[in-house]
Amino acid sequence: MKDITKMPRLFIQNILSLGKTIALTKEQSHYIRNVLRLTMGDFIRVFNGKDGEFLSSLTKSDKMCEITVQNLLKPQTISKGPWLFFSPIKKDRLSFLIEKAVELGVQKLIPVITERTIVRTFNIEKAHLSIIEASEQCERLDVPEILPFITLKDIFKTLKEPQRLYFCKERSDAPPLRSLSISPDSGILIGPEGGFADTEIAFLESSPQTQAVSLGDRILRAETAAIYALSQISS
Repeated sequence: MKDITKMPRLFIQNILSLGKTIALTKEQSHYIRNVLRLTMGDFIRVFNGKDGEFLSSLTKSDKMCEITVQNLLKPQTISKGPWLFFSPIKKDRLSFLIEKAVELGVQKLIPVITERTIVRTFNIEKAHLSIIEASEQCERLDVPEILPFITLKDIFKTLKEPQRLYFCKERSDAPPLRSLSISPDSGILIGPEGGFADTEIAFLESSPQTQAVSLGDRILRAETAAIYALSQISS
């Protein structure tokens, strides 16, 4: 058997248990046959975000493939990661933001409409597929959750007590994010491309649950700010 870490990795919705045979979806079967070019007896790793990661063998390799679950490779662990609240941005940059956020351990992604938000449409199904793909590639055992749009005023209804929210404030004397001791499951809020309106800053600062933070002297693009902030927390 070749190096297990080199084997393809696939997220599936099914419950995983030893010896179970699972029919793959049409899309997964196409990927297995035509992209990976696997054949009967080849191995893949599978996970569902709940039961751990398993080694499985391809036991049917026609139009609709089947796998048989064999060995548990990694037991499921409960991970804690930040919640990323972000103002949606253009398609390609948003895909990049989602991919890197998943790699950096984010647990939830929550798009937020603000006064200066430019992109006000959001394909949650496509975002979910991007999250799954990133989770497969970076070898996470869990799959982050993507929530529907919320407004800025609803942000505190989404947070859980005593979860803190750190919002990135441009051109301010707020303490640098890197200087703070932050719980790994805190919320991080990245503003829109034009920054927060003054009324929005006042609203955020009025809550004892929030803390304004600085990401440095430079004005960062939204996706850069998100990656920088998540990197500071994960490190």
